[in-house]
Amino acid sequence: MTATTAAGAAATALSWAHRAEAAERQFDEYRKRARDSEARRRNSDAAHARSVAEHWEQFRGRSVDMANMWASVAGALHLVEKGEPS
Repeated sequence: MTATTAAGAAATALSWAHRAEAAERQFDEYRKRARDSEARRRNSDAAHARSVAEHWEQFRGRSVDMANMWASVAGALHLVEKGEPS
């Protein structure tokens, strides 16, 4: 997605922020599954859940980074649209 306006960049930032929130929920869920599997001594299930949780944790981090980047772009574009130096 290419945002060419401040509003478009802000919408993209919001979209990434929503992805980060969804990733956080998935991370929490799989982390809980790993703990539950460990408590039941299901080592292969626990290992799988930890691996999936790690994936979601990494995706959450990338999503936060992208949301912040697009928010910065939106701010700069807003200044340009107003005719102010960025």
